[in-house]
Amino acid sequence: MTSPPHGQREEVLRAEGLVKRFGATVALDHANFAVRAGEVVGLVGANGAGKSSLVKVLSGALVPDEGQVTIGGRTFRGAPPRVMQRLGIATIYQDPSLVPTLGLAENIVLGREPSRAHLALSRRRERNAARRCLERVGLSDRRGLTAGDLTPAGQQMLEIAKALHRESRVVFMDEPTAALGEVESRRLFEVIASLTDAGVAVVYISHRLDEVLDLSDRVVVMRDAARSSTRRPRAWTSTRSCAR
Repeated sequence: MTSPPHGQREEVLRAEGLVKRFGATVALDHANFAVRAGEVVGLVGANGAGKSSLVKVLSGALVPDEGQVTIGGRTFRGAPPRVMQRLGIATIYQDPSLVPTLGLAENIVLGREPSRAHLALSRRRERNAARRCLERVGLSDRRGLTAGDLTPAGQQMLEIAKALHRESRVVFMDEPTAALGEVESRRLFEVIASLTDAGVAVVYISHRLDEVLDLSDRVVVMRDAARSSTRRPRAWTSTRSCAR
């Protein structure tokens, strides 16, 4: 099925006028940001430009001093991470938030355990759904295999499987290829393409500009704690060849 043109895609997240201060330091200075369903937005900028603070606000790790966030028609200033996750926001950091001694499916359903009512049936459904998510990212739930047994690339895929299981609408990826080789990176790019084909928005944060240009529909440049410009990768003679 052909995706609608970029301008006709549904906007799934919008942030307006975000301000975050830490004493005399301004981490965000009236920053704006928006993402539409099924697009990859590259987020770039020098260290200290405001990228991390923006992601932390949008994932619920920080509450802004000013500004508002709109997700799915709901507008608010800030919300804790669990609420943001329920609203469809997932963040995959360089250091995975996995429990290394637990199995793959157990990591995926952790924190989403069913209530006592129909407990056995609910557990079975959750685990079956988790296994389907693992298959989508090229992992299998082998008996005895734990998250700690996976390579860094496998742990990245497990984090993506968690996001799929939560039916996330926006997935932030922070330097996802930092610990990956070429083959593993290409597998990640294929998974990103499958996510966007399914309507999931991906925000790709990386210092590797060639990857950002290859993957992204738009590139947002952060400077001095605010968005300075938004550019189309084609303006930099780039295509999304490695993702497609």
